[in-house]
Amino acid sequence: MSDKIQAELLPCPFCGNKPNLTDWEWKDDSRYVEASLVCCVTMSEAIGWRKARDMTDSAKAEELRSKLVEAWNRREM
Repeated sequence: MSDKIQAELLPCPFCGNKPNLTDWEWKDDSRYVEASLVCCVTMSEAIGWRKARDMTDSAKAEELRSKLVEAWNRREM
């Protein structure tokens, strides 16, 4: 995970560690793109297929990163 992302994330509320960001994954059968933060808990965010199919790879990664960081730091688990 990049230093920028690590700096943006608050520690895990359960173990105190920083989570790891998985690579985003294309789930064509389910029609979405997903990425997860993994620590002692896992949090996932997704982009719907209709939106994701018209995005560049870097735009998908940035949107997922942004959604994950925001949700993780609000503790919406």
